[in-house]
Amino acid sequence: MPKEILAKDYSIKNTNIEIKLLPDGSARFSETRTYHFNGSFSRAEQWIPLTPRCQNCVIYKIKDISFRNESQIYSLDRSNNPNTFYDKIGENFHIKWRYSAHNTAKTFTPNYTIENAITNHLDISEFYWQAIGNKWGEEA
Repeated sequence: MPKEILAKDYSIKNTNIEIKLLPDGSARFSETRTYHFNGSFSRAEQWIPLTPRCQNCVIYKIKDISFRNESQIYSLDRSNNPNTFYDKIGENFHIKWRYSAHNTAKTFTPNYTIENAITNHLDISEFYWQAIGNKWGEEA
């Protein structure tokens, strides 16, 4: 007898990214995404590139990380919450979180500051950032 096979997928139906440029040359990010899940899911991740796209620019540094899901807000310090972690992997900053979702919508909001986000030249200051990248992902 054939086994039942269940398909699953997800989509991001709503995204709101707020970026506040700060006088010290850093940028404060708040990225709210509403995922719609069809099937069961338990982990998601985000990759943030640390290598600037301009020549002779200082490598980005991530700090002041916090994470909010629908009912919880917490800072990330690797020991604060066993369901969420972050680390620098190669030239990227990796945030990963766990949750439980089955045929529902959930909203997640990672917040962080990027140091060296603004590059000062002699005649201008430049902020160059791809707000929606290709490194958003989910895992089963």
